[in-house]
Amino acid sequence: FFLPVLKIFKKPVVCSVVTPAYQMPVLVKKFPYHVVVNNEQDGEFLKSKGFYRFSIIPPGINTSVIHSGDYSYDGGKFVLFYGSAPWVHSHFRKKGFDMLLDLVSERSEIRLVCLWRGVLYEEFLKKIKDAGVEKSVEVINTRVDVNQVLSRCHVGIVLAESADVAAAYPRSLLESL
Repeated sequence: FFLPVLKIFKKPVVCSVVTPAYQMPVLVKKFPYHVVVNNEQDGEFLKSKGFYRFSIIPPGINTSVIHSGDYSYDGGKFVLFYGSAPWVHSHFRKKGFDMLLDLVSERSEIRLVCLWRGVLYEEFLKKIKDAGVEKSVEVINTRVDVNQVLSRCHVGIVLAESADVAAAYPRSLLESL
């Protein structure tokens, strides 16, 4: 068995692949079950490898409630939205936060809006202060209407040094879009 724990299940097993299929080449060689992927690209990849036991079910997020905003610049600044906060110290580097602070300090026309989740909040505020970019970085550490925040931004970004750093659907709304 590809996943030995599946031996204990008596009913049919459905596996939903949340990592891009191309990152799981062993899946197409050894996996005996039907697989659910969430996009056409993964389905095409599986077919190209001779694996036909799959279905495509897109993510269940209603994207119709996310509206594009006014794309004029915010006081002459291009606004980046980042909605995936780190949960361990190494993620400041692995999720690109250190790089973004460098970018904002070097490029005065860029502003950064970060949606936070409380974890490492004070540490990030210190990094912002140490980088001297307090006026160019907004950190939202409360519950908010993401649509309202996105309407003030030009683009949403997710940076990751590797696939294991960005949580898969449905963990982070931005990452699932």
